Amino acid sequence: MLVVALILLLVLTLIGVTAARMQTAQEGMARNEDNHQLALQAAEAALRDGEALISLHGDADFLTDNNGLFDLASELQATTAASVADTIDWSSPGTQSMQYSGAPLAGVPQAPQPAQIIIEKLPPVAGPGSPLTGSGYGLNAQWQVYRVTAHAEGGDSTSNVTLQSVVSSMPPQ
Repeated sequence: MLVVALILLLVLTLIGVTAARMQTAQEGMARNEDNHQLALQAAEAALRDGEALISLHGDADFLTDNNGLFDLASELQATTAASVADTIDWSSPGTQSMQYSGAPLAGVPQAPQPAQIIIEKLPPVAGPGSPLTGSGYGLNAQWQVYRVTAHAEGGDSTSNVTLQSVVSSMPPQ
């Protein structure tokens, strides 16, 4: 009888240890998901902020290729011949990006690093009714296109998210 009781005690101990380990793993997964959601929300807020910032800058601002404003044509003519969005080191962006300046997320821990934004001016595209080939290309109004890239970290920098959107602005009529 003593042997049966010891075996049952051993089985119950193993079940308890297994349950405790599963709980610890689930807590880790929940924490990781929470960090990912924080990063996603911060990147989304920064992306919308970057889209709103486009109207505050003229063509000359993008030609400096600094402070988060870049002209893709001049980027591709540089020695690296790549978009800054593809080559930036988000852990230390320096003057290659601008910081998100909007309202902070309410009731969440502060991220280790503020969300970062890059706005790239892309080549214009033909507007509706514009010929796409021949000598008439470019005579009608063209649409200016911008690519906005936003990067944010979660609550403890174990998770990060990078989002992009393409925004076009209609030419003056």
